[in-house]
Amino acid sequence: GLDDRFDFILMNNNLINGLNHYQYLPNSYKSIGNDGNHFNQSINAPTNNSVPPNVLQALYDNSDHLPVMAKIIVDQHFTYIANVNPPVKGYAIIENGKLTVKATNISSYNSIKLFDMQGRIILHKTLTTYDNSPAVTNLPPLKNGIYIVVLQSDYLPGYTIKVVGNAR
Repeated sequence: GLDDRFDFILMNNNLINGLNHYQYLPNSYKSIGNDGNHFNQSINAPTNNSVPPNVLQALYDNSDHLPVMAKIIVDQHFTYIANVNPPVKGYAIIENGKLTVKATNISSYNSIKLFDMQGRIILHKTLTTYDNSPAVTNLPPLKNGIYIVVLQSDYLPGYTIKVVGNAR
């Protein structure tokens, strides 16, 4: 019955309060296929009109979890994507207490930010690369995990790279 398994979207203060260029749209969180009338009953009996019948049957057949969704408002300036010729390509490496970032046109970017997976800024530094050589900077001690590197510019779209960090 529909009483024991549902999934979550975890929220934090940044998401709720609209910090860091994104915000949760109030009252948009919902569990797909849950019409609120099937507690401890099969999701598709007797009737459930919250989704089309084929979607409801797929939810019933494939899992005892229901997907959830929420609408997120994203600052357009932060997410603007333009046609960049050539496309930006790059990499980031964290090792031996240093972050190394290489990207095409890296000298066109004026700052670099390193975020942890909770959205906290670990590093914010002005870039001073003039010849497209890799940017290298010292880091504070990090835990093992996944981090996000964002290159920012006043006139180019931001460029984001995922990187795995290893503790020293």
